[in-house]
Amino acid sequence: MTWDSHLLNFEIKITNLFNLIQFLSTIFLYGCTETLVEKIEEQKYTSTKKLFLVNFEPGDKETSVKRNSKIILKFNNELNPSTLSVNTGNTMCSGTVQITTNNFKTCVIMNPINLVAKNKKIILIPKGVYAANNYHKIRLTKGIKAKNGTSLKKDFTTSHGFKTTWSQQIGTRGDDTGFAVSVDKEENIYIAGLTSANESSEQKDLFLAKYLPSSFQQWIKQPGFDQSVMDAVLQTKKTGQINLSAYSKGQNSSSVIIVSYDVDGKKIFSKTIMLTGISRGKGITMDNEGNVYVNAATPFDILKIGGQGKRIWGSELNHR
Repeated sequence: MTWDSHLLNFEIKITNLFNLIQFLSTIFLYGCTETLVEKIEEQKYTSTKKLFLVNFEPGDKETSVKRNSKIILKFNNELNPSTLSVNTGNTMCSGTVQITTNNFKTCVIMNPINLVAKNKKIILIPKGVYAANNYHKIRLTKGIKAKNGTSLKKDFTTSHGFKTTWSQQIGTRGDDTGFAVSVDKEENIYIAGLTSANESSEQKDLFLAKYLPSSFQQWIKQPGFDQSVMDAVLQTKKTGQINLSAYSKGQNSSSVIIVSYDVDGKKIFSKTIMLTGISRGKGITMDNEGNVYVNAATPFDILKIGGQGKRIWGSELNHR
């Protein structure tokens, strides 16, 4: 064999060895690169996962929302509770979650935030009720952060907000009760019931309120019955007169009030009729003429009282 042949075989072996080393290096580097990509992807979708709002209730442009409805805000990631705040003591728009009816000049007073669903869902309830017949916008600020440290990309505000019903709170914040409602030919609404006569809610009294068709409360009156009402009846006349009568039952006596107002809330007539004895019932009704019929105290079981407070007749039921 010649020297040239030996040299050729050596070059072939060297080339093959180089190719083997290159092949093994490629496999090693590919494996490392794949592991590195997996770690980057894992980091991207866990520790640095961006925070965003998934959905919210009531929805934007939703109408006929009850005035004590919950607001539910659902996020894609676990929230940091220390970054969540809402105004609970005044109408200032100071929290990271805000609800307003006047473009955030003032905000609705809310109860403290409640976190559920592994801290991914916020539940809010108003302290009292929302304003009637109004659109309420929701704003979330960039101050809201997830547990992993990420925050909202920018402040979020609903475009229109949700619209509440036009129901109105009447009387007081205490234990009030409505007994009668009537609508006149102009579609004005009159409501009669029982409300607190003082701040402590210990004393009760009869009330009558008028609402315009737009839901605006035009006036509210307390006739001065100064007693806890068992039942009440209400009647609107074509002449514009509003007749109201209520019944109060005591331990050894009962009483009936008959009162009339005009459409402007001016009292036309009022009379309280005292009835002695123990009453068996608590019902009261009124006919088209404004006469009142009541389960009266003894000696009458049914008593008819005229619109001006005069007793017309009494009838004792047969208990046999």
